[in-house]
Amino acid sequence: MDRKRRPSRRYEKSCAGISGGKTMKVAVIGVGGMGKWFAKLFKDAGDEVLVHDIKAKRMKMVAEELGVEFGEAEDIARKSELVIVAVPISAAPETIEKIARVLGSRSLLVDICSVKEEIVDTMKELKTEAEMASIHPLFGPGASDLRGKDIIFVPVKVDRMYKKFKERISEMGANVVEMKADEHDKLMAVVQCLPHFSVLSFVLTLNSMKDFLVEDVKTPMFAHLLLASKAFLTRSPKLYGEIQVHNKYASIVRERMLEVCRSLDVALSAGDAGVVEKEFMELKKLFSRKEMEKAYKLLYELFERREER
Repeated sequence: MDRKRRPSRRYEKSCAGISGGKTMKVAVIGVGGMGKWFAKLFKDAGDEVLVHDIKAKRMKMVAEELGVEFGEAEDIARKSELVIVAVPISAAPETIEKIARVLGSRSLLVDICSVKEEIVDTMKELKTEAEMASIHPLFGPGASDLRGKDIIFVPVKVDRMYKKFKERISEMGANVVEMKADEHDKLMAVVQCLPHFSVLSFVLTLNSMKDFLVEDVKTPMFAHLLLASKAFLTRSPKLYGEIQVHNKYASIVRERMLEVCRSLDVALSAGDAGVVEKEFMELKKLFSRKEMEKAYKLLYELFERREER
């Protein structure tokens, strides 16, 4: 175990533990991409971090890399003030039930899953002394820190510990937005499920049209859709699938997208090129002219930067 490192400057204001101490014990259950990210976040902030993962090899590798302790889930949770459940969506309710049983009144249990209604319903049924909340960081493990990042908080059973935790996350630079579980899932159906489904559909279509791609040429728009596709394919396909399946509003959004595509296809197949101009007139009301011009300029700046490499 390495010696306790001094927290980096940007975290010095946020080193007050949620139970009143200068630092706190944080248990992270599940150290895949985001679990490991949060373990490192709190380790760098000077907290004592303990980790657990169902995959023993990964658990030990992460513990060694970060210089933290590892152990059984219930054991490390029992010792901690903050317990972060970072397991797949399908495994979260069972894991939360198991961990909640060993926690006392001076603990806060949170999950970081992308879908909330099922998990919050599970939390509401639990008989535990611990405070509970469901949070969703709207970014992946590629983020360097919390500054400017949005995190949605869904309070379930909350008091002083939750308030302190929310304050601390804000002090670390995050934009904390509080809402209900159903509000979260409806919002994420559009903000998360729709772009995931759109990019996946684009890549699948592209893959089926390889015989059309006789030369390696790109337009700025195509180049940036490719960029989004490549980034998309680096993350967990299991997570993408579970987000679509467990968010009950995702199917509504997918069906709406398909309806829009079918409507456009019918009009264009009938030779109605004017349908695009008609839709543009309505869609341009969504943004100011300044916003659109700025986006167009940025698109070309990024495209030409890529061409220079």
